[in-house]
Amino acid sequence: MPDYETALGRIHDHSDAIVQDTRGILREIIKDACKAISAAEGSILIPTSSREKLKFLVSLNPKLDDSDYTFDCDGSVSGFVFNTSQAIAKIRPENDAVNKVDDLAKVDTEFLLAIPIVDEDRIYGVATFVNRVGDLSETPFSAEDMMTAQTFGEIYATGLKFYQQVELSAELARADAAENAQDFGICEVSEDGDVRCDDGRENLRISARIADIVSGLEPTERRLILGIAGLVSHHSLSEGDLTDHEF
Repeated sequence: MPDYETALGRIHDHSDAIVQDTRGILREIIKDACKAISAAEGSILIPTSSREKLKFLVSLNPKLDDSDYTFDCDGSVSGFVFNTSQAIAKIRPENDAVNKVDDLAKVDTEFLLAIPIVDEDRIYGVATFVNRVGDLSETPFSAEDMMTAQTFGEIYATGLKFYQQVELSAELARADAAENAQDFGICEVSEDGDVRCDDGRENLRISARIADIVSGLEPTERRLILGIAGLVSHHSLSEGDLTDHEF
């Protein structure tokens, strides 16, 4: 009997490996930035789906890199940066989010620098740098360090967009493989509950279709679509609002 399950498993496993490789690239970029400003540790935080909380995508601290910890934007240094797109440096910051992260990371935050990861006025997340190394171990982050970190923030944005595109493609591939497995009457190869359901697969395909359509538009048309998307993102629309329209 043809070994369909093994073939589909290759797609699932390789797509996951590609995503992990891309996360590895982000970690290397963090190392470059930390070296440039003599920071001991660095992380990239991204918003949850509600955009009211932040979570760690990657971090040089293994405890945070593997963490599913989230914290509210309100009342946290990183949340302030995310909400305002303003960089900020702190000496011995004290709030619940910092204290909790310190407990998870097994560090004491003496110096904190947080910068927005922004591209074309859209904020993708927050980059954080904690403590100093070498001769600067007792020295707070300077204005020059902040400017350097903000320049790296632009590189972070490029890397983060790359990661998001790879992640979407990988999720779509796993969704298709899971559907193939169902069609062939064999067990699903995906461990991700989101891609097991028809709604999850359809949402992924919609995202992929939007990206495909936009890629074929002229620059002026892309800007128009971007403006429409920005308006939609600031208003609560249900599917019922769109049932009378054909797309």
